[in-house]
Amino acid sequence: MHCCEQVHRISDAESEAVSESVRRSIAYFFHPDGDFVIRCLDGSDTYQPVTDDEFYASRASEILQYD
Repeated sequence: MHCCEQVHRISDAESEAVSESVRRSIAYFFHPDGDFVIRCLDGSDTYQPVTDDEFYASRASEILQYD
């Protein structure tokens, strides 16, 4: 079985011109009820509304593909 890790990008503090400030990151995981409907925040129809259960089922099938 092949699992893919999630890509995370962290910019260099030097390039952000904030080298004198302290930077901290906190992981935040949110998992609503399965029947919660996920929609575009801007009200557009770029993506069709989908329930949380449908979304995570589709992500799981993409991530947990067998090679």
